Amino acid sequence: MIMDEIIKLREEIDEIDREIMELLDRRISTAETIGELKVERNMGLEDKRREDMILDRAGEYRPIFEKIILHTKAVESRCMDPTSKVSEVDPSQIF
Repeated sequence: MIMDEIIKLREEIDEIDREIMELLDRRISTAETIGELKVERNMGLEDKRREDMILDRAGEYRPIFEKIILHTKAVESRCMDPTSKVSEVDPSQIF
């Protein structure tokens, strides 16, 4: 039956979504570590060259990665300066 197939496919999408969220959690955890290292080494928040490289390879997913980078910068900035304005990103700008 068509509905059974749709239900099965939706369950597959749910599993994929869980995997994406796990990967995003890993990315955020890594960004926190990077933020801490940047503080130790007195480095700035942004690395435009690195951002451009990520966005170039993102291809059709560029808009999604722009939002991921925005969120990641907010996380890193909180590690670097808890009063940072970047940490006050409007959630509607993230996803």
